[in-house]
Amino acid sequence: MTAIELIDEIRKIIRPIKTEKNDAISANALDDYLEAFRLELSYEEEEHAESQQRNLEESRQAHEINIANASAVNEINIANASAVNEINLEMFRAVMDTAMAAMKTSLVMNGAACIAILSFISSIWETPAASAISSMLLVFGIGIFCSGFGGGMSYLAQVSFQTDKYFQGGVFRVFSVSLVLFSFLTFGFGLWETTKILSSS
Repeated sequence: MTAIELIDEIRKIIRPIKTEKNDAISANALDDYLEAFRLELSYEEEEHAESQQRNLEESRQAHEINIANASAVNEINIANASAVNEINLEMFRAVMDTAMAAMKTSLVMNGAACIAILSFISSIWETPAASAISSMLLVFGIGIFCSGFGGGMSYLAQVSFQTDKYFQGGVFRVFSVSLVLFSFLTFGFGLWETTKILSSS
């Protein structure tokens, strides 16, 4: 039972006394007092209800704002992740294209040198320079092998980087670059030695 209901019950009880004109209890004064008290309680309850309604509305608005903020942050995070993924994919393609271009260049240079030496050896087979020049086939063959192996290592490096194995990817990258550079060095060394052999004979 609320305070207002209690006051209403008390007023119902004193109304018959009020109509009997009993002077021992000032029924009018008590009734007036209870009516004033009831109005005050009624006003306080209305204020409390309005306050609760305002608080509820503020909570609802705050909740909607929080949901909107969380949704915006989520969309930003998704956009950032998508952009990072796109950048990583493009970087992977660029690195693989560069590695393949270097590998192909090395393969073509060392392969062409082997073909040239084989063609040249057939015409000078009977001379002593033929055995010295044929040893250069091994040098150019090593260059071809290193170039191909370096291309494979560059692929392993990129796969490692894509799977967040950065140390392993770094090791593969160093080996890949070293092997392709070594294949260029073998071409230079083989070319130098072949030139020396041909100029001395």
